[in-house]
Amino acid sequence: MGLITSAETERSTVGPAFCGAVFASLAVMVHEVYTVFLGHCVTSDPFTHVLLEMAVFGSGGALSFAAVAHVRRRFRRTSSAQVVAKALR
Repeated sequence: MGLITSAETERSTVGPAFCGAVFASLAVMVHEVYTVFLGHCVTSDPFTHVLLEMAVFGSGGALSFAAVAHVRRRFRRTSSAQVVAKALR
């Protein structure tokens, strides 16, 4: 495992994707606990139901956080490049 340079961390969306998956998984767990306390349990297999929700919402959270990080970095790079171009004129 090598040293992570700033160029690698600027383009990486792995961190935000991981945070999105964890956030979505925690939201699913809280929702399932809430559902159990209300007594609205699923009539089918609850294990499959919970795993399916974790997979769907975990993937969705990872994709959405990674997409937002990518768009944010693209706008940041564009705006900083415009500032440098104006300064060099």
